[in-house]
Amino acid sequence: MVILDLRLPESPGLPPMASVDSGLRLLEQCAHRNAYPIPVLLVISGHLDQTNQRYLDTQVRNGFAFGRVLVKSNNLEDELLASIRDAERYCGVGIHVRDGGELRYPTLSPRDEDLLRRCVLQNQERVGVDLEWWAAEYMRPTGEFKECKGWTKTLMGRFVLSRGIGLSRPTFFKLSPDGGADQVSREAQILAHKLSHIKVHNSIIAGDRSVLVTEKVGESNQPPISLETFLGKPAEQIQATLPSIVADVVTQVRSLGEVTPDQGRVSKLVWKGHDKARILSEWKKFAGAKKSVGVDPDFDPTSALDTLTAHDSPVQHQVQTCLHGDLNITNIAIDELPSGPRAYIFDASGCVAGVNVRDLAMLEVTALLHQSRDGEVCLVRHCSEFYRDSVEPPADIDFTAGTNRARNTLSLLVEIRKQALAQTTPAVYALMVYDQALVQLGGLEWLSGNKICNPSDAVHLVWLTAQWLPRVASQLLGPEQRAVDRGHTATEEMMEP
Repeated sequence: MVILDLRLPESPGLPPMASVDSGLRLLEQCAHRNAYPIPVLLVISGHLDQTNQRYLDTQVRNGFAFGRVLVKSNNLEDELLASIRDAERYCGVGIHVRDGGELRYPTLSPRDEDLLRRCVLQNQERVGVDLEWWAAEYMRPTGEFKECKGWTKTLMGRFVLSRGIGLSRPTFFKLSPDGGADQVSREAQILAHKLSHIKVHNSIIAGDRSVLVTEKVGESNQPPISLETFLGKPAEQIQATLPSIVADVVTQVRSLGEVTPDQGRVSKLVWKGHDKARILSEWKKFAGAKKSVGVDPDFDPTSALDTLTAHDSPVQHQVQTCLHGDLNITNIAIDELPSGPRAYIFDASGCVAGVNVRDLAMLEVTALLHQSRDGEVCLVRHCSEFYRDSVEPPADIDFTAGTNRARNTLSLLVEIRKQALAQTTPAVYALMVYDQALVQLGGLEWLSGNKICNPSDAVHLVWLTAQWLPRVASQLLGPEQRAVDRGHTATEEMMEP
């Protein structure tokens, strides 16, 4: 417990400071002591009139589990004793993290534990948490997003309730850098307004970290599994359920915003953050690797992007007022019920307007790149028939060959394509898939900051989509691109067994 006088002198034995500036600087240091977070801080001063009292009170209450601003007097004994009890409650919170098994995860930092304790203490019926890992990723953004650098650690578990009454419903705890945390909280609240299965319990920012606590999606009290885990199950058990799972996802995505027709240049449809130099650098780094046999290292994967960004012809498409923004296979939870599995989307990132099928294109691309191969030589190669001469799902797919994950991914892609083509034209959807494949390839610059399991697979996918796009969406690329380019033959040769 820290007691702070705002006019505290800078060295022992000196008279009080004339202003409260030094005290306010000390307050800031206490609030950002991440290695040893302070649970209880009392500002006791007879000179609060020298401060912005509303701002001071907000800083003290938000920066600490128990923070109070008190006027100096001779009658503070009760306040001091209550604060000691608060410190004891804070230290008495139990945090249990289950072993991750064969998977590796980072440790929880002292600030992470501080945030978990504060979540527990925000409800008097809670005394602890019992957690297990869901996912973890390290981000290395630069430029305007550099404050978002650091670990995002997602755990799933339950609150331990007092008086021996058991555990809460399963709950997700997302611990992330403080940069962008306000936006993450805002997007969770947007989902809560749009989807009945999203319930936000806590959102706290302190020091250099933040936590977002949401109740487990779905009807049952059993822990959910991610779509990634679900796709690794025996194909005979789950292939028949994938149409309803994708339908659940599409229904929820469409519930996020209104869809209206629009017309705009092709260059306005692609992601504005593409860095051509970065994409080419990652291409050269991985295209020549042994595992990328069949890919021409000298091929320019951004050639179609150059044409797209220079093309001025208007394109008819549909715009949705709010998208999920991060619809990957770990942001879809599967609730396994006696009546069959149900899918629920969560953890949005970038709830802004955009092409209505952008989320589905992201799901297709991440399904190919964010999964382990599970014995398959190359998951992208196994699904390469989706990138021949049509956007329609191939009619002659062999669902019996390959590993369970490969077979299930084929079925998943079929359903995604069916749903996407019910909402847009083949050309626009192909453009979105190519766009998302480039996003993933450029992200390889930060190997520890993305979920791509095999970098060479990202190269394969861009190789396929960069040559598939001119064949199925030539009208988007202008007259000079209508002829099939030299890559067509190379692509067909690469796809031969």
